[in-house]
Order: sequence, then structure tokens, then C-alpha cells
Amino acid sequence: MHVAAHVAKGYLNLKSKRANEAIGAFKRALQLAPDMRNYAGLVAGYLLLSRVKEATATAKEAVRLMPNSALSHALLGDVEAHTAGLSHGQSQAGDKARKCYEKSLKLDPGAAGVVAALAACHAAAGRPEAAAELLRRHLETHAAHDTGVQVALHCSLGKVLAKSKALADALGHYQSALAIYPESEEARRGVGRVERLMKGQDPDAPEEEVDEDEDDDEEVEDADGDGDGDDGSDFMG
Repeated sequence: MHVAAHVAKGYLNLKSKRANEAIGAFKRALQLAPDMRNYAGLVAGYLLLSRVKEATATAKEAVRLMPNSALSHALLGDVEAHTAGLSHGQSQAGDKARKCYEKSLKLDPGAAGVVAALAACHAAAGRPEAAAELLRRHLETHAAHDTGVQVALHCSLGKVLAKSKALADALGHYQSALAIYPESEEARRGVGRVERLMKGQDPDAPEEEVDEDEDDDEEVEDADGDGDGDDGSDFMG
């Protein structure tokens, strides 16, 4: 079977969450061609099964074979970030991920996905200002000719700013994303979350609950006010 067929089979299995089948397909593809697509697919398969040791070894092999590839360093960063997530943001793993992403960006400064991942590392480590500055700088210098990247970066900025309670700025970035691409579900959800935060509501509550709370508030206001003008005077002698 040709390499491309193994790769296609691997990614189809990843999409269907059939990790073992994906791992087998990518291993066969790697035997034929040590390509970054194959390493990335194999790592993704291992991470689906939380086989972090194998994922780390595979990513490190990619870096050893392709030290000048921005993608290889980003791949190792993804594994370290996954490890940091499993260990509830353990600083050592998070710091390793940050260093990998920084190496990747030195080799390819325009990689928007790596920028977003590095910003997520900063935010998780309690450095929201660094995350926001990185995203803004990339938006200004590398995203001018790619509307998809612009939308993704505006959404990432919205998320970072919302977490740091800069709600007006967060809302502005989500609205900028919608102005570029009105069909963006991420931007639409972001606007909804930020608007609920501005109203002091739980942003994770289902829409139905939020609507019911607003209806209850309106009923209370009606009861306290004059309503339809019936103040009980008809019953006064």
C-alpha cells in the first residue's frame, strides 16, 4: 500500500477515535517515509490513549531527525502541553511546552497555531498579559492576508481577555472575528459568554436557564411596579 493510503487511513481512524487502528496505519507509513505528517498522526494516536511515554518518544525522534523543522518542535510542545494538562498545569511540563513552542516560532514566526498554543501556555501559567501581547503582535505582523488566521487569533484574544476580566476588550475581539466571518461558531459562543459575564450571569449555564432567570427578573419588576395601573383602588370604598 502507498504511503498516502496509510496516512489517509490513519487520519480517518483518528477522526473516528479508533486510536489503535490509527497508530498501526501511521507506523506503517513511517516505515515507508519519515514524514512529519506521519509523526504527528502517530503522536495524536498515542495521546488519544494517554500513552504519553510513547508519544514523547515519538515526538523526540521527530526532533532528532528533523531539528530544523518548526513542526517537529511544535509536536513535542503539544506532547508536553498534554502532559501539563494531565498533571493539572504542573509548571515543569508547562515550561517545557513553552520552550518547544518558542523554538518552533524561531524557525517559523508565522505559524498561527503555534502562536495560539504558546499563548495558551502563558495563560495557563498565570501570564495573561504575555499571552495577549503575543496574540496581538502576531495579529498585527503575520495575519494580514489570511482571514482564517485573523478570526482564530481574535477568538484566542477574546478567550484570554475574558479570563483576565477585561470583558469589554474580549467582546470587541469576538465581534471583530464575527465581522470577518459571521459564521464563526467560536466567536458567536464567545460573544454569548462575555455578554453573560457582563450581566453577572453564569457563562456556562444553558441558554434556557439564563432566559428563565431573565423572565423571573422581569416578573419581579412587574410585581413591584404599577403593572397595568391596577393598584387595588377598585376595592377601596
